[in-house]
Amino acid sequence: MTIEYDLQMLSLYENEVKNSQLIIQHNPDLFSVDFVSQLDVSHLSIIKCVNLTSISSSALSHLTIEDCSLSTLDNINTPNIQSLGLSKNSLQLNALQQLNCSFRQLRILDISFNKKVDISFIDQNIQELNISGCEINIELLKTRLLTKLLCNWNGVKQITHLNAFRDLTELQLQANLITEVSTLQYLRQLKKLNVSYNKITSISALRPLKQLTYLDLSNNELTQADPLIDLKQLAKLHITGNKIRNFNLLQTHPNFKQFQVVGQYQLKKKDKIMFPKIKLTDVSTTVLIQIHTNRIKTKLHIQEMKIGIQQTLDLLYQRQNNFLNYISSIFDNTHGFQ
Repeated sequence: MTIEYDLQMLSLYENEVKNSQLIIQHNPDLFSVDFVSQLDVSHLSIIKCVNLTSISSSALSHLTIEDCSLSTLDNINTPNIQSLGLSKNSLQLNALQQLNCSFRQLRILDISFNKKVDISFIDQNIQELNISGCEINIELLKTRLLTKLLCNWNGVKQITHLNAFRDLTELQLQANLITEVSTLQYLRQLKKLNVSYNKITSISALRPLKQLTYLDLSNNELTQADPLIDLKQLAKLHITGNKIRNFNLLQTHPNFKQFQVVGQYQLKKKDKIMFPKIKLTDVSTTVLIQIHTNRIKTKLHIQEMKIGIQQTLDLLYQRQNNFLNYISSIFDNTHGFQ
């Protein structure tokens, strides 16, 4: 159920809400949300309700209060909350300490794009944490059971202490000031890693991360991609905006489903983009290659290794290039998009 009307107070008593989800959005006059404990609403989202001052419900397990100009949480009474989203507010340093909830039950916390919030007391049981854009010192983190950490746009320079977070499966460190990632070699459970928009010069430390399926290295200072050859599970790679001149890893990598080269590599006449061997019986497998703003002025050869490319190539994008000739291929059904 979605509510977009102008309200000053919302009281729901034993109503039936489809999927147990209630969304209140763009309401400038909403002050209070009051639920009785028997109400079957477990998911509540409040978006851009700038006058919101209080919420009370023991039934809530998932609460999102986004872009509501909240500075304090002393009138938020949700003792059984498990997932809490407080993104894009104006939370004060001690705001989380004011919250009436059991932090031992809290598993997911999003306080991204707030002021500097104190998280040093948060319980060890937190599994997913988003502190992007908060200027929070991640060295204060004590939640060693984290499986997902988002720490983008935080001015982070050092990540040496992250070697203790061995349960992480997803780590986002986009748009920081990181120069080296040697610590990441200890995070062997990682499946998704985003370190784009940093100042990284070497990725040799990523070799042990055998479970990686998604990797974003865009806009760093890399000159080589060879260490990625060892990441056999890697299916999606974004590596645009570096100084790499050799993508030979494509010829031997067994599992690429998506490979993106944008505006960093001037393809020459002799270059051939080789696709990996993909089993014909795997009908779910698709390959996407983007060739974007690479100033291609000659014939481009796109080949596969041993099997029919028409079974493995799903989309070929070519945008903003200056072809003097054309794209030639050994297959018939490629779709080109201008």
